[in-house]
Amino acid sequence: MKTRRFVLFVGLVWLMFGWGFADAACISSAGTWVNTSLTNQTGMFTFEFDATPDGAAMDGVIGLSNGAASAFTNLAVITRFFTNGRIEARNDGAYQADEVISYSAGTVYHFRLVVSVLLRRYSVYVRPAGGSEQTVGSNYAFRGEQSGVSNLNNLALNASTNSHSVCDHVIGAAANVRLTWDDNATDETGFRIERRENALAIWTEVGQPVVDAVSFVDGVTIPDRVYCYRVRAVNTNGFSAYSNEACGSGAKLIHLDRPPVTDRPPVTDRPPS
Repeated sequence: MKTRRFVLFVGLVWLMFGWGFADAACISSAGTWVNTSLTNQTGMFTFEFDATPDGAAMDGVIGLSNGAASAFTNLAVITRFFTNGRIEARNDGAYQADEVISYSAGTVYHFRLVVSVLLRRYSVYVRPAGGSEQTVGSNYAFRGEQSGVSNLNNLALNASTNSHSVCDHVIGAAANVRLTWDDNATDETGFRIERRENALAIWTEVGQPVVDAVSFVDGVTIPDRVYCYRVRAVNTNGFSAYSNEACGSGAKLIHLDRPPVTDRPPVTDRPPS
């Protein structure tokens, strides 16, 4: 019997795209599309701004696009103040939110977006004035119509009911996490990468490397936040057992000295159902 062993190492590497300076000018929308150009982004970056809804049950969209937007389908990254009184974000084909976050007219909300153009993924976090940051959406997919976009260089607003404004937007640096592991398998068809934040128990799949892969870059992460990862192989018979876990944060390389659990059966030894 072939023993399948995985050793997972985590390296956190800063990818700098240049710190921007806040644009103090405000833009607002009341029934029309309003666009302002940004420094072109093709990789990983953060985008922060202060947004203020002028109505308690409005429909106001804030998004990033490649070129000026004149329709919602032009937007790749989207968050909004919606008529249900909540803040939401677009995940591929639908609006949703990981947490229930209500908003109030006239309150300033600080948004922080972590965007990976390469992976067409993004996360949205928001903090009301004097409050704590909450997660609107984590690792959401770009809007489906923009699944092939390779540049983001425009900020767009559209309020179909009431109005809203955006001030002090700034583009900043983000961080990638690079994972490597030993592939001791001979019959896998690929791998599955799962991630959780260190303080949380929920694992989420973030990647599907191909056969014989030995590395993966997680492009949707937040600087200074601790993440944990694990990997397992897959073939037509199912999944192998998980590797050991590796966690880390910051600009440093972490080698996991704890040995993985051995004598795990390969996926091909899974008994028939």
